[in-house]
Amino acid sequence: MKKELPTIDIDKIELLPYILLLLRKKKLIFFISIFAFSISIVIALVIPPKFKSEAKWLPYQREESQVSGLAMLAGLSLSDNSSERFYEEILFSESFLKRLYNREWLINSNGDKKRIEEIIEYKTDLNPNSELYQLRKNKAILEYLMGIISFNKSSTVLSLSVLTKNAYLSQHMCSLILNDLKGYNESSRFKKAQRKKAFLEKNLVAFKDSLRKAEQSLVYFYKSNKDFASPLLKLKEQRRRRGVDHQFQLVSEFLRQLEMAKVEVEKESEPLVIIQKPSFPIEKASPKRKVIALMGLLGGVGFAICFVLVQSWYRDNKDDFIRDK
Repeated sequence: MKKELPTIDIDKIELLPYILLLLRKKKLIFFISIFAFSISIVIALVIPPKFKSEAKWLPYQREESQVSGLAMLAGLSLSDNSSERFYEEILFSESFLKRLYNREWLINSNGDKKRIEEIIEYKTDLNPNSELYQLRKNKAILEYLMGIISFNKSSTVLSLSVLTKNAYLSQHMCSLILNDLKGYNESSRFKKAQRKKAFLEKNLVAFKDSLRKAEQSLVYFYKSNKDFASPLLKLKEQRRRRGVDHQFQLVSEFLRQLEMAKVEVEKESEPLVIIQKPSFPIEKASPKRKVIALMGLLGGVGFAICFVLVQSWYRDNKDDFIRDK
């Protein structure tokens, strides 16, 4: 038969005995707290410092004149966050990060440089010439880059930051990544939008010519056949009208697509308006040694109080435990 646990009335709990108990055990609490505080200080000193370089920019704020008119004509809205999504998707894409693999990065004021694989000190027992070695090395570099690069957006401000153990490396990497983003923006989205616009303009000329010929054919048919008593003539007239309508729809659709493409070209030509260049990190960004030490002290005090209370409770109920067994 299981013994029912006694119910506890919270209103009848007296705090004074516990306070007196903690005062009697203050030396134990003090030593446990100092021990935990000392360990946290050692941990804070052992953790290597990291330095963060940050750059901030604004997407280009276009004027409302011509672009807004084109957007209204095409039924588009320019008030979206496509620019923010674009930079974030590109920055953490594998193809973009691989561009950083074979570069050399500044590591000190003397101008010495190292490649990423030398910085992370990648080591393995595999044959350096094997395919498996290259795959694992590239994976390690990719994980390292994704761990030190961060992208943030707040309202209209976009920021890129690099956090490494080397201040020179953080600034150099942040600067080159920002330049790569600028170049990637100009060479990918803008050129793609331009190619689409050129394709539409080229084909629109051909469709306009086809529409002109279809209209001329219909006009010639009307001049040649003024009486549509014959069902065959009515059928031919309907065919020519359908041809004109079809060509007109094609021209109208291509005109609409062309206006949309013009808006897209304007949107994709957004330059980076830099408001803060990558700064040289004078002070370390982490670890927060004071915070670590304070958390260690508070954690030590909390652990010591719990230890004293649990120890006292066990001593008071030790005989009951033995009797139950």
